[in-house]
Amino acid sequence: MARAPAVTLDGPLAPLTAPVAVGGAGWGPFTRLCVRRMMLVPDGREYPANDPSCLQVTEAREQGDVWHLTFSTGPLQNGIGVTFTLTRDAAGQVGPADFTVPEGLPAPPPEMVGRLRAVLRAMIRAHAVEAFRVAPGEEFVMDLPLGEIEEGLRVEGGGFACRPEGTGTIAGRPVVQAACTLRATGELRPGRPLELTAAGRFALDVATGLVLRHGYASLTIAATRAPGPAMSLRAYSTQSLE
Repeated sequence: MARAPAVTLDGPLAPLTAPVAVGGAGWGPFTRLCVRRMMLVPDGREYPANDPSCLQVTEAREQGDVWHLTFSTGPLQNGIGVTFTLTRDAAGQVGPADFTVPEGLPAPPPEMVGRLRAVLRAMIRAHAVEAFRVAPGEEFVMDLPLGEIEEGLRVEGGGFACRPEGTGTIAGRPVVQAACTLRATGELRPGRPLELTAAGRFALDVATGLVLRHGYASLTIAATRAPGPAMSLRAYSTQSLE
């Protein structure tokens, strides 16, 4: 928690003195979601784990209590982007994802199609909560469906365990800020155990339940192939929803 990047608010954080209803508006005016991950090396230097990963909302259409959303990744490392669609209702539930195969590329095999759909849906679910009431001193969970993407991973409690710290605003929008921790264990490959811990802060948009900003640090300890000490990776992540 000490090295998690700060979440910048418009002003000071106010204590949470009464329950606040979070979510209910589905999606709202947002058009761009970006995440940046940085790796830290023992001598204190840091470098990008990848280019900032951004999703552009190319269509957001509200029909009844359901938002029909189209996202574009923009060009990836291979120069090809992915476009996908899903829904999010007023309760914050995210529907199945579907994607468009870029022109000129063969359709992926069926087993890969299912995995890609799970990954794309998880990308949105990881930056949102379903509608709920947050009360002073009461913890809540931010869902992180890693196990749906990597069957060998188990997230304790199903996601980030969060404790509300107070309320504020970001770009004039009311938010609830929470301090959150995560622990996941498992094996990405047989015989190679892995443990992931993370801690940081999340600012939840009160109207939609979407994460407007986050800043958390992580530590991954993984066994290597050869006998010897485990590999230790330190990193941090920042996010913005605009």
